[in-house]
Amino acid sequence: EWEHTLLTANLVADTALQNQYLQYHAAQFEKWPEIAQGFCNGRFQQLLLYKNGRQLVLVISTPKGESLEKLNPKTTENNPKMDEWNALMKKYQEGIEGTKPGEVWVFLAPAVGL
Repeated sequence: EWEHTLLTANLVADTALQNQYLQYHAAQFEKWPEIAQGFCNGRFQQLLLYKNGRQLVLVISTPKGESLEKLNPKTTENNPKMDEWNALMKKYQEGIEGTKPGEVWVFLAPAVGL
């Protein structure tokens, strides 16, 4: 059984950079296989990325009862390419309205307890 964590961020306004971001993700498995391995190391079952205009929504599925805070560091453990990827992606992402300076990804909470 799995738990789902949802986060949101915006792409930067520059459409050329937005296209680069999407191209990186389209080629990720082919050109950056260490990224998928990092997610496996973190025991992420599935990652889904959705886009609406500039807004991104990331869905991370993890084993039920495991916290993302505990699992996420395992994605970069002995995996310098994951650190490189994360640093590279920061140039394409920014926080949504109302975020603090430097804050990019924001957790989404359930609207109702289903």
